[in-house]
Amino acid sequence: MGLSASKRVELALHNSPEFNAASDSIYTQCLSQAQHAFPGVKPYQLFSATVYLHQTLFRSLPLISKRVPHPPNRDQVDRAYKTVIARRSVQQDIRDESVLDEVEFKAFAVEVFTNAVVSNAGNEVLKLVPLGVAGIAGVGLILKPAKEVIGAAVGAYALGVATSIYLSLAVYFAAARMVETLFEDIFRVEELDPDGKKFDKVTRIKAKSEQFDMLMFLDINTDIYPMHVGEKFMMVLASTLNLDGTPDTGYYTQGNRKSLADKFDYVMQGKLYRISEESSNKQVKADIYVSFGGLLMMLKGDPSIAARFELDQRLFILLRKV
Repeated sequence: MGLSASKRVELALHNSPEFNAASDSIYTQCLSQAQHAFPGVKPYQLFSATVYLHQTLFRSLPLISKRVPHPPNRDQVDRAYKTVIARRSVQQDIRDESVLDEVEFKAFAVEVFTNAVVSNAGNEVLKLVPLGVAGIAGVGLILKPAKEVIGAAVGAYALGVATSIYLSLAVYFAAARMVETLFEDIFRVEELDPDGKKFDKVTRIKAKSEQFDMLMFLDINTDIYPMHVGEKFMMVLASTLNLDGTPDTGYYTQGNRKSLADKFDYVMQGKLYRISEESSNKQVKADIYVSFGGLLMMLKGDPSIAARFELDQRLFILLRKV
């Protein structure tokens, strides 16, 4: 029978780089707003966090902008919170149940927006079915068929509308879920040209990521994509732009075919030419070096992230301001 529409939406959100990055960013924001007084997010923060999350996703995620025009209400937020709390094991119940850690906050975010998407789709069914039913009943008034015939027609129509709407949810991210990005995070620009200006149209930015605490130096053609200190942007590294996950040919083909690049503002293709490790104060960090046609990137941080990459690997870097 396959997965239900609700389960498909849940998987789509869970596997969406945009959703994950936004969720991580809002979680960090909640901790900062509470001045790190708690080891997680408190219930009183969840509604405002959901509103902020909706603002971010509405701009970046078509499923949300199309199916969730307004932030989930307080009842939906409360139900999602109770659902996440109910999933805890006996050992987890020992801790303060009023605080959601990072994993639980993401589960909450998936839960509340899955419910919002499916609920709005259900409301759409309720709006469309009566119109169709009126048309079917109108035909019935003229032809005067038996009541069971009208009933069968109404039932078939309602089922068709519901199937159409929920099927659209089921396949909305079917292709996108197959894309396996190698790295994604939200970065904040800390400095421009830390070593001085080298080229007129190129700026080297120094940025720090929010989730994985990665440090990045990146050359950007700021003549076409200006960056400023304090700005935040989402950065993704991927080996292909094809939504079905197939390898990239290395050639740009103009057409109507959708790709991962459609969701971003600035995209470059390059080659990973060096991976190294360095240790200081008993901490080991890995450096990843990529050249995008002469524009360079250095990504420094957790060696486990560097393990995802290979020397001489072809990579795409995708940027979008948040």
